Amino acid sequence: MSAQPQNLDTVDNLLQHVLVIAAEPDNFETISKQLAPALKEIQPQFFAQSTSDGKDPLELLDPGTSSLAYIYFL
Repeated sequence: MSAQPQNLDTVDNLLQHVLVIAAEPDNFETISKQLAPALKEIQPQFFAQSTSDGKDPLELLDPGTSSLAYIYFL
């Protein structure tokens, strides 16, 4: 079952969405049809933000399982 898109208006929501997708087996379709288009629509300055508790998103993402989102935050 693929993760349903959610409101991705905060870094926290985006990270939660990415982590749910990363936990799915065979998640290529979800990444290509949901996550990639969503990431493309987000303004670049959004990726410079921290989480609501001040954490760096790069510390919370595993580049091995969430590489697409990790690259956007870089």
